[in-house]
Amino acid sequence: MNGLRHHQIESSADAAPTLLSSHAECVAKVREHVYGAMRLDPEQVAQDDKCELGCWLRGAAARLRHRPEYWRATVAHANFHKCAADIVRMANDGRRIDAERDLASGGRLRMASKALVESVSALKQILRDETDAGRDGTPFDFLQWPVRLAMQWQGQGIPGPAEGDRRRV
Repeated sequence: MNGLRHHQIESSADAAPTLLSSHAECVAKVREHVYGAMRLDPEQVAQDDKCELGCWLRGAAARLRHRPEYWRATVAHANFHKCAADIVRMANDGRRIDAERDLASGGRLRMASKALVESVSALKQILRDETDAGRDGTPFDFLQWPVRLAMQWQGQGIPGPAEGDRRRV
């Protein structure tokens, strides 16, 4: 949510814990608002592109937009902000009991938060796997693989298929 530090977050798997702790701070701020310890603006809370996680999803993590896990995280993040803004509105309208219910275990915000944490964890795993594999995981890499393989067959030390082994399509 707004009011958090705005700094560049790396795209590696190491960034995910920082982002998740930032997310936990957002949940705490909504809780504090409901109980009167803090004042939040629901319109600012609804903006999913201003917090650290939103900036990361639209920035460094956007290179994973060809992956369904990226879109799950993006949708889960937007849903979390919508739920948080709804709870802030409820508290502002004097419906504290409804807001507390949505904050409680099994409530809307908890479920949205759980989905968000799971989806960001999945992105973290993809980034870790790509780092371990030594590639950046962009779609271009996957498109270039057959070209690189053909170039290696043409004199880079990898034998091509034997003439007798070629099959007609």
